Amino acid sequence: MADGMGSTDPAEPVGRVASTTRSRVSKLASTAFVMGLLALSSPLLAVIASLPFQLFPPIFMGFLTVWFILFGFLAVFCGVCGLAALKNGKGMLTGKKKAAVGLAIGGIALVLGSLAATIAVPSLIRCFAVRDLALCQNNLKQMDYAIKRHIHEHSGRFPNLSQVAGNLMCDESMIPEYLSYPSILVCPDSACPTGALSNPKEYLRDRDYFYVGYCVTSDAEVAAFAEAYRQACKNSAMFNSDLNVQPGKGNNGGDTLYHLREGVERPLITNVNDPAAAAILQSTIPVMIERPVNHTIKEFAYDTYGPGGNVLFLDGHVEFMTYPGKFPMTEATITALESLSASKTQ
Repeated sequence: MADGMGSTDPAEPVGRVASTTRSRVSKLASTAFVMGLLALSSPLLAVIASLPFQLFPPIFMGFLTVWFILFGFLAVFCGVCGLAALKNGKGMLTGKKKAAVGLAIGGIALVLGSLAATIAVPSLIRCFAVRDLALCQNNLKQMDYAIKRHIHEHSGRFPNLSQVAGNLMCDESMIPEYLSYPSILVCPDSACPTGALSNPKEYLRDRDYFYVGYCVTSDAEVAAFAEAYRQACKNSAMFNSDLNVQPGKGNNGGDTLYHLREGVERPLITNVNDPAAAAILQSTIPVMIERPVNHTIKEFAYDTYGPGGNVLFLDGHVEFMTYPGKFPMTEATITALESLSASKTQ
């Protein structure tokens, strides 16, 4: 017992006084140590987190980067704060070794996280870009299916071009009977997000894809098409028949560009004895051409074959083509089509 002068009773247990001044372990030091251990286990955590993705390397590297940086930062932060608290604790706190170990491991984890990020970030960007490229190709395959439904009910004829001058796209008769989901006319990499347009017919614009509607097999025929198209727009043409062009500039050197239809390639066959001639021609006649501005992440996604666009051909196959490259992804053809689109009337 303490008397009025503040003295301590000699009979009081000494251990009780000592217990009141016993030092305790710093919570920040303990937290830094735990965060350091978690940082060391980041590879295991990344494996577990990426199991639903079948340990896909870019996903694994992404999780590894996140865990290294997250736990490394927390370990460093708690370690620094813990050491500062120990310095100001005047012997009331312990755990200096835990704080130091956590700080050291956290620093190493941050370095490893930075190195992992240099691999993970380009890989993830490439992964998402390739995914969008595949979705874009799927859009054109669905358009091919919609066009084939139209062909089946219109005696083999492809849809007409839009009546809006400068709009290189199918006319509105495609909606909704043949094209139930017109949002497929928006590329996943487009600046116009899917679902942003309230009226389904507003999707029938050449924002991301050009629909030519006529048989063109070269830059020269595209140039002839562009010239005839401008003249036809002045005359309010319906684009429901073959297109007259300057003599010598049409299909087979004639004065006509054929409206797309089943068997349109037959008059173009030069070797009638070749059974594969028709199939070869079908694989070279474009039906829809993507603008080469959607897939342009060359340094990450297309470091082996450059930017370009997808093309739907007459035989139904979809192919990614680099720009500028071979027809129809040539500078002359794309420039001509973009020039027509730029003259669009609202």
